[in-house]
Amino acid sequence: MKKILLFLFMAMSLFLTSCSHESSTNVGNVFVTDSTTGIFVDNSHYEFENTTRGDTVVVRFCLQNKTSRTIYIKSVHVSCGCIKTELQEKCIPINGKTWLSVLVDTSNLRGYTRKAIYVISDANEKVLILKVSGVVI
Repeated sequence: MKKILLFLFMAMSLFLTSCSHESSTNVGNVFVTDSTTGIFVDNSHYEFENTTRGDTVVVRFCLQNKTSRTIYIKSVHVSCGCIKTELQEKCIPINGKTWLSVLVDTSNLRGYTRKAIYVISDANEKVLILKVSGVVI
């Protein structure tokens, strides 16, 4: 558990800026996906179209269980207070799926922005990192 918390703290500290900045740091492709987390995501990075400041960007990620046991989603963390998440189901049965909705409030964002969502499950100690990015005008 300490390793997970340390990883989350370091990832958020190094890679992301706060919502009060005009734009966030471009962090490159740092994605943990299916083979190491047990959760498969078709696309772990969603790039939204140019969005007007004040709009809410809504993204849905399909989380699929490709393991031989049920996976329990322990928690979902975000890199910024401008992000809200809604998880359809915390338990993903074998060969099942659930949806994670991500809502990004762009009221305090401007320019290119990149935000992260961290999904922690009981599959193993790896963290699934999802990204949402785009330009707020």
